[in-house]
Amino acid sequence: MMFLISIFFLSLIYETIEVVLLNQITVILFMVKSLVLIVLGLLSFGVYLSVQNKKSIWFLTGVVCLGFSAIFDYFNIYFLNEWRFFMGHKLLYVTGIYFAFKYDISNNSMTTIRNADQDSFQNNIWA
Repeated sequence: MMFLISIFFLSLIYETIEVVLLNQITVILFMVKSLVLIVLGLLSFGVYLSVQNKKSIWFLTGVVCLGFSAIFDYFNIYFLNEWRFFMGHKLLYVTGIYFAFKYDISNNSMTTIRNADQDSFQNNIWA
């Protein structure tokens, strides 16, 4: 249901942006970027609801920051062109990338630690 509501609002924004922009490729890229952010947001929310730990909160926070960064970027480029939206866009983008990398590094380090523990038990002749 939430996905359908998001697609409905995305189609309304598409009609508005299509009037403002003359280049069709820019409009298509806008739609693809927005659709990817919606799917990523729903995926991160699903991960958070299924596994409520620190890593899932980092992932959800990173995706939310990237989503709001894209919204600020759209307002800055297409409507207002003000430096506050530009700085907000960049600040939220960097914060989102930070949390996404923090999630990825913690996720990969746990896999490496588990593999190292399994290897140490297999090589130990006393275990």
